[in-house]
Amino acid sequence: MDLKELLQFITTEDERLKKYYGNYPDQEKRILARTVKLSEELGELCDEVLSFNAMQRKTKLENHDGENLPEEFADVLITTLLLAKAMNVDVEEALKKKIESRWYKSKCAPWEKIGKGDVVYFKNSGEPVSIKAEVKNVISFSDLTPKKSARF
Repeated sequence: MDLKELLQFITTEDERLKKYYGNYPDQEKRILARTVKLSEELGELCDEVLSFNAMQRKTKLENHDGENLPEEFADVLITTLLLAKAMNVDVEEALKKKIESRWYKSKCAPWEKIGKGDVVYFKNSGEPVSIKAEVKNVISFSDLTPKKSARF
């Protein structure tokens, strides 16, 4: 399943839940209910994580089969996406921006992996590629400050 299919499922599930529980005329109530539901699902995931690490009391561990962990992760993700939908958050765009910002923080590829002759694409956050360039030379810097960069 890709993200688009997951988000389509969320739209379908949102409609199903509205019909089942009644379409709250008050959007605040739906948001609050989904926030509380997310807290419940997160608590169930925490229970499974504790059991996975044998950090529950003995009686709980005796009845634990370890089969629920994947489902609890799924419940947290689905409930989070339902809450985002209720709050009109564009999850796909939010993920793109978050992942892009983390590339810069963690210096993922292409840092220290680019070389002469490689093709590099440039774009602004959330926009399409605007420039394509061929690398002629590579110079790497780390821990730059405005004072250090002023020399270049």
